[in-house]
Amino acid sequence: MSKTSRRVSMMFLVIVLAGIPCLAQGAGRTCEPTGTWLGGSDPSGIPGYQMTVTCEAAGRYMVVYQSVYDPGTHFTVWTGELRKEDAQIYSQYAASTLFINQDLSDFYLQNFGIQVAPGSIEVDGIYTHVVMLDCNTIQSTISWFGWYVPITADKIPFVTLPEIEFIRDVLGGQPIVEIYHRVGPDCPICGSPGKAASRGSVNKKAVPKWHSR
Repeated sequence: MSKTSRRVSMMFLVIVLAGIPCLAQGAGRTCEPTGTWLGGSDPSGIPGYQMTVTCEAAGRYMVVYQSVYDPGTHFTVWTGELRKEDAQIYSQYAASTLFINQDLSDFYLQNFGIQVAPGSIEVDGIYTHVVMLDCNTIQSTISWFGWYVPITADKIPFVTLPEIEFIRDVLGGQPIVEIYHRVGPDCPICGSPGKAASRGSVNKKAVPKWHSR
C-alpha cells in the first residue's frame, strides 16, 4: 500500500471513529461516566438513588435516577441529560413528575401559602454541576431545584420561574452535594468463595422471589 493510500485509509478511520457516539470526546479523556452508580444526599452515606448513565452522542449522556425514597404518593423517575463541559466536568439537568395528594396540598398551603388542589401534577427540576473525582466517583452539586406547583400549560420547566426554588427558599442558597460510586464493571470478590459457605445452607423455598433469579 502506498503512503498516499495509507494516509487516506487512516483519515477515513478517524472520521468513522469520530462519528461513533462517546468516542469523539477529545484528547485527554481519562474517565467515562457511562454505567450504573449508587449514591445520593443522605448524610449517613446510605445510597438513596441508583443512577444510570447512557451514552447519547459525543459529550452527551442520558441520565436516569431511580429513588428508593417513598414520598407517599406517585412520582416518576428522574430523567435528564449530562453535557460534557471540560475534562471530567459536566452540567446536568433532570426532572421528575409528582402527583399531589391531600397531604402535599396541605403542606404547600401551610408552609408556602400556595393553594393546590389534590390531584394536580407537580414537576420538579434540578440543575447540577458534576465532577468526576476519579473514574469510579462522581460529585454532583445541585445548585438549582425548582418546584412547579402545579404544572400548567404556560409553565416550562427550566425556562419559566417555579413557585418554589428549594435551594434558595428552603436551604438559604446552600447547594446540595451528592456523591455517587460506580457499580462494577469489575468484581474482585466474585472469584473468591467468601465466607458464606461457613454460615450453612439456606432453605431455597424461604428465599424471596425477587432474589431467586
